[in-house]
Amino acid sequence: MASNDVFNNAVVLRSAAAGGFAALVELLIKRKRDEFRNAANETDKGSVAATAQHAITTAQQAIDEAKKATTAADTAKTLHTAFQQNGNVDEENRARDEVIKADQAAKAAGKAANLAVEVLNVVTAAVGKADGNNTHLGDTKAKVQTAQTDAVAANPADDSPDGDLASLVTKASTAASTAKTAGDSAMDAAKKAMEAVTAIPAATGEVADKHIRDEAKKAFDSDFKKYLNDPNTEGCTALYLAASEGHTAVVGLLLNCEGIEHGKQNTKGWSPLRAALSNDHGEPSELLLAHTGGAKMKADRKQNSGWSAICQAASGGQLHVVNLLLRDIAVVGEIDELDADGFSALYLASNGGHARVAKRLIENGAWVNNKNNKGGLTALFAASTAGDAQLVGLLLGKYADPRIRSNEGETPLDAAVSGGHTAVVELLLGALELAKGTKEGTWGDATEIKAKEKRVVMSP
Repeated sequence: MASNDVFNNAVVLRSAAAGGFAALVELLIKRKRDEFRNAANETDKGSVAATAQHAITTAQQAIDEAKKATTAADTAKTLHTAFQQNGNVDEENRARDEVIKADQAAKAAGKAANLAVEVLNVVTAAVGKADGNNTHLGDTKAKVQTAQTDAVAANPADDSPDGDLASLVTKASTAASTAKTAGDSAMDAAKKAMEAVTAIPAATGEVADKHIRDEAKKAFDSDFKKYLNDPNTEGCTALYLAASEGHTAVVGLLLNCEGIEHGKQNTKGWSPLRAALSNDHGEPSELLLAHTGGAKMKADRKQNSGWSAICQAASGGQLHVVNLLLRDIAVVGEIDELDADGFSALYLASNGGHARVAKRLIENGAWVNNKNNKGGLTALFAASTAGDAQLVGLLLGKYADPRIRSNEGETPLDAAVSGGHTAVVELLLGALELAKGTKEGTWGDATEIKAKEKRVVMSP
């Protein structure tokens, strides 16, 4: 592989990102960005006339390649005829070689003709934009359309060289003829486009020139974006791979690139943020969160069957990430929503014994009596099962009701007794004593309870 190809290869970028090779990632990005910048600078010096000339040059390349194909096909035909007459195997082999040459030249002609058509479409669009009435285009568009049809014919989807030598020679002749038609059509359209460009007034030409430059820059930006976000067969981009492996420096470099798609999901529906959170990579998660608003995360949650960033962070006890998420009003507004598995962030934090995370969630409005969809368990039930007296005390202090039963009819006290958690049992008995005379789910601060009762907890 040539050195220039290395810098144009997205596979290399993904590999460097996955390995945490920050210096190489930075070099690759710089080389690629410089390549597009230089191309843009060259475009600034160009014009619609220069672009039309480029179409003529490219069409001539198609004609030249078609001539090579014709020559090779004719030679193959002559050699094949001689082989049929005298059975000389050497002539048969030479005929096959010429067939290959003809095929390759015909393909090259077809590609050149197709490229010429692409350039011509840019020219006609520029002239059309500058001259709204298309006064000067005449039948240029029709000729470009014909050239496009011929170019498609010269690039067949099924071009496998199957069959005996006689069939191959016939195919080679047909391909050469088709390539010649494509080249001639492209040249005819290109010359007609140049006539149109030459005929437009200077003022109109300036507008067309600007359109050419603007479109070229858009193309360069688009190509750079494709390079950055090119996925592997599993849909994983360079950013995803770096986030998944916890390479903070690489994640930072990529996020600073204009055009990076920080929320692009792989084939399993996982985003770079989800990969970082799932692998407990705090710093990459923080960087990604800074580029991902709550509204975007809400959309991701719906696209990913309910996956929730805050549930993921709460489950892993990532307090710093939870704090970052809670800065966004969109996240706070959905703090009680259940994830794809039917669990709330508070339940997951409590189940994992993450008291500080649970406290932070409650401070931001998480409902302590929210029940999950897997057994109807509350955060208090989870903490009681684990025997976490500190967390049980925190939840009871925020009026988590010890009387709420699971779908199996068990209470947090039953879970604590079953686990032999004496301190938790004593805490729950004290809370049950205080709750006497009140309706289940309505003890503690009446004002707070009233507000909570109005809240509707939605499953994804």
